[in-house]
Amino acid sequence: MKIEKLIEAVRLMKGRFNLDMIDLIILNEALTRDKQMPHEVTIMEIVDYCDAASPATIHKRIKKLCAADLLKKTEHPEDVRFKVLTKGERYGILEKWLAEV
Repeated sequence: MKIEKLIEAVRLMKGRFNLDMIDLIILNEALTRDKQMPHEVTIMEIVDYCDAASPATIHKRIKKLCAADLLKKTEHPEDVRFKVLTKGERYGILEKWLAEV
């Protein structure tokens, strides 16, 4: 993908889904770490491994992504103090839209 096309896709995404690059980086971290790790990824793991923003900003953006139903927070099966992140109901819409751009 050419850089111009990528930039245009990000601009369109801002208008359609209200997402910017930090949101996309966090979304990617949450969903790709899920594939790389033998367990579901927790919010704290995202905060620890994602260097796109400060921990407070990452928490704020995770709340935004959950409110937009792109990510879903659930209790960790073994420790209720932790929350795990999975795809939200609207993630498929974003994924389909990205495939068309």
